[in-house]
Amino acid sequence: SLGSKELFDAPKSAFAKSKPLLAAAIKARQQADQLEQEEQVNRSVSLGEHLDGMNQPSTISEDDEDSLGSGDLFDAPKSALAKSKPLLAAAIKAREQADEL
Repeated sequence: SLGSKELFDAPKSAFAKSKPLLAAAIKARQQADQLEQEEQVNRSVSLGEHLDGMNQPSTISEDDEDSLGSGDLFDAPKSALAKSKPLLAAAIKAREQADEL
């Protein structure tokens, strides 16, 4: 079996002997900082490179430049009541539709 000296680093200072958990935390922080610095060096300059090909159309057609107007998406208001009190108009319309059934 392995001895504790083969699994763990030997304490290097009186500080590590008196407060081993704090010394281990400091050592872990140093290692994490070192890994982060290495990753920053290896990181490419452009941060958005991984998004370049996402959600792009596979083919481009001539109609892609045409956009929809708000009239194409929504019905125009039909009455003065709908303009002044849209919730009341919607309730009246819903009641009429329910009565038709």
